[in-house]
Amino acid sequence: MPNQSMISPDGDRPAIRMAQLLETLAQTTEEQQRQLLPELERLLAGLNGTERSRQGPEGHYASPAAEEGGQPQYDGELFERLFSQSPNGLLVVNERGEIILTNRRLVEMFGYTINELTGQPVEVLVPETDRERHTRLVNRFMKSPRHRPMGSPLSLAARHRDGTIIPVDINLGPVETGQGKFVIATVRDITERTQMEAELAEVQRRLLDSTEAERLKLARDLHDGPMQDLYSISFQLQSLQAAFPEADPERIREIQSMIEKVTGNLRELTGELRPPALAPFGLGRAIRSHVEKLRQQYPNTNFHFELAEDHKSLPEKVRTVLYRVFHQAVANALRHGLPADIWIVFQLEPESAYLEIRDNGRGFNVPARWVELVRDGHYGIVGLVERAESIGGTLKVESTPGIGTQVSVRIPRRGEDQIAAKRGLQPR
Repeated sequence: MPNQSMISPDGDRPAIRMAQLLETLAQTTEEQQRQLLPELERLLAGLNGTERSRQGPEGHYASPAAEEGGQPQYDGELFERLFSQSPNGLLVVNERGEIILTNRRLVEMFGYTINELTGQPVEVLVPETDRERHTRLVNRFMKSPRHRPMGSPLSLAARHRDGTIIPVDINLGPVETGQGKFVIATVRDITERTQMEAELAEVQRRLLDSTEAERLKLARDLHDGPMQDLYSISFQLQSLQAAFPEADPERIREIQSMIEKVTGNLRELTGELRPPALAPFGLGRAIRSHVEKLRQQYPNTNFHFELAEDHKSLPEKVRTVLYRVFHQAVANALRHGLPADIWIVFQLEPESAYLEIRDNGRGFNVPARWVELVRDGHYGIVGLVERAESIGGTLKVESTPGIGTQVSVRIPRRGEDQIAAKRGLQPR
């Protein structure tokens, strides 16, 4: 196995050009890769001892154009300076999964020397618990290699020499040459980015918790304040009517009717802020209670249930988020889809809770990017995913114009202890 740095001052000049090629190949299209492959093949052959690297008159690597009398296209000193400051680690692995080439940034990232990594299986950089699975994935990848981000859409981790686990982004660029198959990996340490994402997720979670706390406080204030005052006024009117029988009874009935209407509106508002059945009876009962009211408002819509009884077995945050998703999804369907039927499914699984709201309404074209809905002033769906994601859940929206819409959410039953590592909204 070769033992040289791609950018070390003591390294061969062709290896410096190799670094530039590898960085390019790992991030280019297949057509661009084919154009660069002849040069890469010659360099790999030289690194494997089958061919001496060709150099210009001053020791700098000369491109094929220079051999035909042109000017050298690449200056080794320039590449050496550029790659010594590159923030990306570079790694080349052969089809046996052995490391044949690294750059300085990569060995610094993982705490090894170049000698220690060269010739080693790539699993030396993989956490011990993932090594067996990683070996299987490498073998599968080598059978059908293609340019792609490694692990997408999963979070990736690598192992430092001292055992520390490092979050990373890895892009794979397979190259087939006369010397065999190679994989070029660009490795980025994303520790700071991961920390920022975790902090943003915590801020998001705390904001949503604060919003729910404000909703509860407002519901209690409305119930204990204005609603009680209205009840008191209603009783006083009844007392006045008894004390003054000559008073206009029709007028008193009108006032009583107005009071009852305002009281009913406030009761409905407090119910939306904090469903009265959610805490004492669980999610299934709260859904049924709300749908009974909707049936009176929307007599032409049929509601169908398949609801598990959770009996308060879910954490309060999970129940609350699932109820918010149900409430918003049904409201969206009734307001925009005008469906004849709405199906509501709630299932309790050993590790998660699943909720699905499906309708046969108008449907809509799900945008490729949800920010398009936000720009149009539609925040409901985006708000739902923020809620689900805040406790480690995922939310999916599927819709077809003229057929209907389905909103589904799955949340770990220990939801408040888990924060999603990826965005939960998955348009299809």
